[in-house]
Amino acid sequence: MSVFCRRSRYELALLMAFSLCCFTAINPAFAQEVFSLPQGNDFSFAQHQADMLLENGANGTKNTYLTREPNFVDKQIDPAQYILGPGDELSIFVWGTVNASFISSVGFEGNVVIPKVGVVKVGGKSLEKSREIIIDELSPTYKGADISVLLRNIREFKVYVLGQVKAPGAYQVDAATRVSDAIAKAGGCLDSGNARRHIEIKKNDGQGKPVDLALFYHANVDEKNPYLTEGDRIYVHPAKRYISITGAVNYAGRYDYMDGDSLGTIIRVAGGLSRGADSSRIILSRFAGPTDTIQRIRLRLPGAANIELHEDDRVHVYTIPEYRVARNVVLTGEVQYPGVYPIEKDQTRLREILERAGGLTKDAFHQGTEIKRESFTDITINNVNTLLKVLQVTQVDPNYLDPAELSYIKSKITESEQRISVDVGRLFSDKEQLYDIILRDGDRINVPRVSLDIKVTGAVANPGLVPYKKGNNHLDYIDQAGGFLKTSRRRDVRISTARTGKGVWLSPGEVDHLSPGDVIFVPERIKRDRAGIAKDLLSIIGSATTITIGLITIFGRI
Repeated sequence: MSVFCRRSRYELALLMAFSLCCFTAINPAFAQEVFSLPQGNDFSFAQHQADMLLENGANGTKNTYLTREPNFVDKQIDPAQYILGPGDELSIFVWGTVNASFISSVGFEGNVVIPKVGVVKVGGKSLEKSREIIIDELSPTYKGADISVLLRNIREFKVYVLGQVKAPGAYQVDAATRVSDAIAKAGGCLDSGNARRHIEIKKNDGQGKPVDLALFYHANVDEKNPYLTEGDRIYVHPAKRYISITGAVNYAGRYDYMDGDSLGTIIRVAGGLSRGADSSRIILSRFAGPTDTIQRIRLRLPGAANIELHEDDRVHVYTIPEYRVARNVVLTGEVQYPGVYPIEKDQTRLREILERAGGLTKDAFHQGTEIKRESFTDITINNVNTLLKVLQVTQVDPNYLDPAELSYIKSKITESEQRISVDVGRLFSDKEQLYDIILRDGDRINVPRVSLDIKVTGAVANPGLVPYKKGNNHLDYIDQAGGFLKTSRRRDVRISTARTGKGVWLSPGEVDHLSPGDVIFVPERIKRDRAGIAKDLLSIIGSATTITIGLITIFGRI
């Protein structure tokens, strides 16, 4: 019997050698790979050959179907926290007096098999602890050598995602998967805005572990979004109880209310206080009973951080008044350094900004400087002075609005009420600061270049710029602009001069001579529709929030 066994083994060895020779004759590249063992490695021939067959096909190409997909982790794995389990792969390196390397997977019973050592129990232990055990087991065999144990691949397993998710079911995950990743695989929460705090993991031992994704996302609390392990069941509970926080926090909104929530907790859930938050002025609004009676409680941090909140509580965090409000003006045109300049509220004047900008250029048109003020676009009429001023310029009875004046009023309001004209030539010689106005946030200041033209606008054939010629009157420039139209109001021509500014319109008889930069306006005759006129005029000032009795009186006869 023993002779037969020895003969069988001998014949089997010859057969394997013959097969290998035939194979290597066909594929010499493979033979070179198989027989070129790294010097000093403690691998058996069979082990090395098996590894090569796993990594390379018979024709030397990569066996992609045998390789694992790369694992993606959101952060470096902490050896003290990572628990080994079935499917984890370890790389073991020995160098120094002896050079060797091994790859070993954790089996279903939690063991790894190491050559010349045997079975080592690592399942359920941390990576850090497992390293110590393996090194202790290898040290007697490889005396005087250095030994390293690395996590080569992390295991995969199945978990269940249940409850308020779009696609409940079982999902394949790995040991670097967090609860939020598994919920994302299940399509996310049905109520993604609120159902992020009432989540629970059921472990194999039946114990539950709470998950709070709002604290993870907004406060970077890792333990509230833990890594998954085998057998975990994630349950997303429906959102039924709420609490809200508004004001000076980073993520204001309504959140799930959890038993034990405190003021400090909800502020962390909301991402903490934002810049400018007044921690001494926090208002808690709470229902005083089953009715809609509300109790308001003033709180301040840090003393009130541990105050327990109730379901339906509403927290508001106030902002410090005027906290670092960035106020700026924009300066363009003929200045040395155009750009954006910071200002102080009710303090910074025009002259200061021009000086900061290096002063005016030699081509600056002093009388044409304009300030466009954003606040004028929202006109609030508390009295009719503004409108009366407009009507005074039109030289008509304020109780009667002609359609021609309506077009003039439109031009007047859009060009005057949104812009302030300043003669910067007077600005620098003005000791009483009559022209040195206080700037507001958002003001846009433009210093134009000296103009050599007259602007003709309104009811003319070709409105636009006409070259200035000394001695010409308004009719000459209107002729150069193509002349009057049939609908022109010839007797109501108005002129805005650079000397008086665009806020003042004069009749031709009030202007002794025209200068470059002056504007000539020709009103248009429109078919009268008193009701429509009133409606149009109201639309011009439609952003007004209050209209006094004086305005009603003006329109009383229309």
